[in-house]
Amino acid sequence: MKSNVKTIKNRRITEKNTAAKENANDAALFSSGVKAADSDEKKKKSLVIKACLIGAFTGTLNGLLGGGGGTIVVPFLLNEFRLEVKEAHATAIFIMLPISVVSAIFYSVFGANWNVSGVTVSLGVTAGGLIGAFLIGKINPKLLAVIFSLILLVTGVRNLF
Repeated sequence: MKSNVKTIKNRRITEKNTAAKENANDAALFSSGVKAADSDEKKKKSLVIKACLIGAFTGTLNGLLGGGGGTIVVPFLLNEFRLEVKEAHATAIFIMLPISVVSAIFYSVFGANWNVSGVTVSLGVTAGGLIGAFLIGKINPKLLAVIFSLILLVTGVRNLF
């Protein structure tokens, strides 16, 4: 009888010790999880701040030059957000729409004259945008990256001379 009582007491002590160790382990895991979550939150906040700064720079560039924001946004989306090439280009187009509309409104307010050529070109650009959106799903991402890089290179060289 005494040995049974000792065995039961020992089992209870062992169970309490095991439960205490599990609670301590859970607390340690939770604590490290909180630290990891804090670290993830800091990374997210940093990325949001970078995105806002790049967005402000892109908007300024688009407003000053009447375009060119994609040359800033696409590499940022590729490098910082780790988007695929096609996703980065599609996202850049999505981003450029409101920037272009706001810039056009301000240009109009400050006296821009939208003549026939501007309207005609915008119709062509709209059609080209639809065609490009269709083709982006069919073009190899590596080829798309090469085409984009070549256009940037040629445009940069032409602007210098």
